[in-house]
Formats: sequence, structure tokens, C-alpha cells
Amino acid sequence: MPSSARTIALVSKTALQPLEQEGVISLWHDGLVRPGYDVDQERASALAHASIVLLLFSPDYLASEQGYSER
Repeated sequence: MPSSARTIALVSKTALQPLEQEGVISLWHDGLVRPGYDVDQERASALAHASIVLLLFSPDYLASEQGYSER
């Protein structure tokens, strides 16, 4: 997982963990995609099955090559 994705995962995991522990929400990020699976396809599937989507972007991710290329 790229550094910027790790940052997003850690920030969201830390801030939202109480809600996840209560079963109110479930967190998903690209780092959860198993080796050999297509990240874009897994992302599309996760978004299709979500009731609500909260996107958290760190400044590092937005400034990264990956963040720029995915705009």
C-alpha cells in the first residue's frame, strides 16, 4: 500500500474505530484488496454496495503521483 494510502487508512481507522467497533460503520480502503484481485474492480464493488461513502484524502495523497493521476 502506498504511503499516502496508509496515511488515509490510519487516520480514518483511528478517528472512526469507535464507530466500527460498535458495528455502526465498516471501513474500506485499497489496502484491504487481496493480492491477485483487481483494485479498481474491488473498489467499484465496495462503492456499489455502500449505503454512504465518506472519502478522506490527506494532503500527502492529493500531492502524490497516484492522487494526481486518479483525479
